Amino acid sequence: MKIRSVSRDSSRAGNAPYAAAYRSGENLHNERTGDFYKYAWRKKEDVSHTEIVLPSQFKDNPNVNWARDRSTLWNQAEHAERNRNARVAREYTVVLPPQISHEQRVGLVRQLAQTIAERQNVAVDFAIHEPRLLRSEHPHAHLLATTREISPDGLTRKAHIEIDINSSRKDCDEIRNLWDQRLKDTLGVSRLDNYYKADPDRLERTSRESLIAQGIDVKRIEQEYRAKSRLTPEERVMVQHRKSEIRQKEAAEKEQKRLALNQRVRDRRWAMSDEERERYNWKQRDRYAALPPEEKEKRLAYGREYHTKNAVSRNQRSNERYYERKRERAVARSQEPRTKDPPGASPNARQVQEDAVRDWRKSKENDQEKEATKPRRERDNDWSM
Repeated sequence: MKIRSVSRDSSRAGNAPYAAAYRSGENLHNERTGDFYKYAWRKKEDVSHTEIVLPSQFKDNPNVNWARDRSTLWNQAEHAERNRNARVAREYTVVLPPQISHEQRVGLVRQLAQTIAERQNVAVDFAIHEPRLLRSEHPHAHLLATTREISPDGLTRKAHIEIDINSSRKDCDEIRNLWDQRLKDTLGVSRLDNYYKADPDRLERTSRESLIAQGIDVKRIEQEYRAKSRLTPEERVMVQHRKSEIRQKEAAEKEQKRLALNQRVRDRRWAMSDEERERYNWKQRDRYAALPPEEKEKRLAYGREYHTKNAVSRNQRSNERYYERKRERAVARSQEPRTKDPPGASPNARQVQEDAVRDWRKSKENDQEKEATKPRRERDNDWSM
């Protein structure tokens, strides 16, 4: 038995949906990263049996049906962790004797999975693999266990084997001894080492060198395996779209957290009195003055780098705010009632000229009317003058 941890890292192998898809021979999505893992072709190659085992207390509980779905279970395991290097699953790999029947192998592995689920109160997803070129020389099984305890509401706290290192070693040793004992009882031998050494029908080693020596085109086989897992152009577009949505969602959540933090800081400072604020400022100055010169230079360099890196985005946000206010003012002006001379508006030169000509014509018409209404004598006197 080989026990290892599936820890989240930069490679795609460090996540639970990928581990479950590869071992169970299914196509699974990773809702956290948006990746798509395509391994359904392994059902026809070497994956002979898959099953999810839960603790006996949830045997007939319909509220735990979400854990019986492989995609939901392992995406829940991904979402339950927050650290970048979190352990998302624990894998138990066991070699199965080729002499026993397939039903006996399934029964042995199911018993082991049930034991692990009962001891740790976790869900165990196991898959049995047959021998395959360039991969394995014996039938074997992969048991993928969650690192958190299962409940009707989802995955809860960490299992005790994940918390205490001494408990973890003890449990792993007990599980190994239990597996050895069950193999001995099934095979009817006292020592497994002697059994495997004396067995003439065990599979020969199918290493890369031995296959090349037999004249097998190893590179062609590897290319075929990779081609079966390669995504189609439509699937690549789908993955890129999902990743873009995830990045936008993460950016929005990050910005929301930043704004909430800034608001809490402002509220706390506004709630301070003048004396408390002055005391807080002096405390910050003393704390900075006590730093070593290397740390001060490091902080100054970080500040310069931050302002240089965000200068473009700051200018862009400033321009966006300026044009947004400009559009708001234009909308407000468009909604105001139109008047001849709006308050605060500077007159146009052409409008001023037109108004002056209109006033001159009106004054000239008034003069003509006055002249026409004068008596004849007054008009003659005007001419005589």
